[in-house]
Amino acid sequence: MAYAKQDFDLSDQLGITGSPTLVLNGTIIDGTGRSADGVKADICSGFNTEAGFCSSSLNTAAAAVSFSSTYASASGDANSAAGCEPAQ
Repeated sequence: MAYAKQDFDLSDQLGITGSPTLVLNGTIIDGTGRSADGVKADICSGFNTEAGFCSSSLNTAAAAVSFSSTYASASGDANSAAGCEPAQ
């Protein structure tokens, strides 16, 4: 319970009203979306010196079972194999 109170107190202090909210160095990042590249861009925007992975291309195959249907393969095999189907 103490962790939850601490989390709520920090959310109030930072003015966070929704979830998920990304905070980097005390600054709320408005976000460029929930795509892998969007999240990477958000994280990379918090560095003073660009990290090596910021210029790397991401593999989205692993996201097929965890995120939205925009990551699903054309045949849907990745979602089906994991027992997950995109929301209708």
